Amino acid sequence: MNFFSRKAAFVGLLLAAWAATCIPNVFALAIATDIDLDDAWGSETFDSSDVTAPKQAAEGLDDLLAAPKAKAQSAPVKPKLRPIEDVLKELRLRDFGMEIGVISFLALYIVTMFVGSRKNKRLAERWCSMYGIGSGILAQQFAYVGVGKEEERVDLLKESGCKFRYYASGRRHVEGCLVTLDLRPRQDLLMGYIVNALMPQDDIIDFEIQMREDVMPQTVLAIATGRLGREMLRRDDSYEDLRLYARKVEVARDRLPSWPHEKLSVLAEQPSIFYDLLTPELLEQVFGREAFARVGKYFRALRFTSEGEGKHKQIAQFSFTLPPLEQMGELLPWMQAAMYMIDSLGSYRMKPDQKAKAVKARQDAVVDTSKDDDEEVQRKREEREAAKRKDEKERMKRMSPAEREKFQAKKEKLERERRARKMGKTVFR
Repeated sequence: MNFFSRKAAFVGLLLAAWAATCIPNVFALAIATDIDLDDAWGSETFDSSDVTAPKQAAEGLDDLLAAPKAKAQSAPVKPKLRPIEDVLKELRLRDFGMEIGVISFLALYIVTMFVGSRKNKRLAERWCSMYGIGSGILAQQFAYVGVGKEEERVDLLKESGCKFRYYASGRRHVEGCLVTLDLRPRQDLLMGYIVNALMPQDDIIDFEIQMREDVMPQTVLAIATGRLGREMLRRDDSYEDLRLYARKVEVARDRLPSWPHEKLSVLAEQPSIFYDLLTPELLEQVFGREAFARVGKYFRALRFTSEGEGKHKQIAQFSFTLPPLEQMGELLPWMQAAMYMIDSLGSYRMKPDQKAKAVKARQDAVVDTSKDDDEEVQRKREEREAAKRKDEKERMKRMSPAEREKFQAKKEKLERERRARKMGKTVFR
């Protein structure tokens, strides 16, 4: 092989190596950037007769690879900025309507929360100062009022912005007294004003007095306004004693001629106890027609029961509407009547026939409750059996004919054994 032949072979090897390494990258870049190779390199680029082709192709490839980098490294275009004064001049107040509305609502909600809580607190403190401390009737009737030791005692306990509690103890016939002031949620803009405009709510004060077991007569009695009396009978979550023992009593006009028949409902286990407790003093003070026309707007309900729902069964409850701040003194007749009725209830002694009726009523109630329990157990058993049968049907649908036949035979065998055990026979296998 002469010198020129060796040189031609060496150039051929260089071209083959260049083609193997560079051309795939060039075509990939051309596809990605949509570049025409003829325009980039010229039509003479791949002319095998030109010995300078590798050098020119390499230079063209370097230019193509460097172009994206130069473009990426070029300085970003700065956005055109406008002076803030010009932007503000174009804005109008209506452009901020949503923001102004949200801020106004939040401000109104916060103001309502503080003002409403303060008003409820003043209302509760006004009641406590008139009836709960000092020369108030509860402070005089009970030996101890408030919560805590003497030096750290709190007369009125605040549970929330609309609920306050008052405790008292130390009185004859009574183990303890809990007073709950459930006021309108004035601190809540939605519930206290918007909902209240559609469904008005009253400020309510409830007395729950735990009577001593040895002095409380075995009876159930309730007096309520017409609407509240119907609600007490319909409620399933409480007042079960009224549904079990009490019935509506039509007050005899010849026995209580001044009773406001059209405004109050009476639910009593034994009407005779109701007539015994409604003394002339109570009729003259609060329950008579003339007295009730004067102070009856604050009365809601009372309930005496020896079959209460809680741990302590012997309870006397009173529920009143709390008067406005300036008229708080108008509740005094009902406060006095409540203390009077507690004494009458604790001092009452049932007659033998009344005791016999009360015992029989409780025995019948136990039987009825047992029947109800048995019916509930039977209903649950039937539901379990129905669910079991449904599950068996679903399982049999997924079985093959052979598995279904085997399962049915096993079931029949178990049924025969069950019947045999029930009849007292022994099955030998």
